Amino acid sequence: MRIGKYRIVDKIRFSLSILMISIMMVIVFSAFSHSFTASAINKTEYIDVTVKPGDTIWKIAKEHTDEQKDIREVIYIISKINEIENSIIYSGQVLKIPNYDKKHD
Repeated sequence: MRIGKYRIVDKIRFSLSILMISIMMVIVFSAFSHSFTASAINKTEYIDVTVKPGDTIWKIAKEHTDEQKDIREVIYIISKINEIENSIIYSGQVLKIPNYDKKHD
């Protein structure tokens, strides 16, 4: 068998070499993609907030966020972290809230 100007003497050895190179490429790619993913993880800290009578997610998000952040995004994050559907919260419930420093973005 010929590839370009090269002649393959042993097909099995050639196939194993291609397989080994492919496996090594997958391993290297996986290692690099994992390191990029690990470094991209958001390292947001959270605080616990106890819901008081009359509180809403909107009110809690507004109290713990500066004007630079989009309040709708913060509400989405709070709902997702706390697995809240339909924005219904209850008095006494403890919510995890992203700890956004109001002085720094």
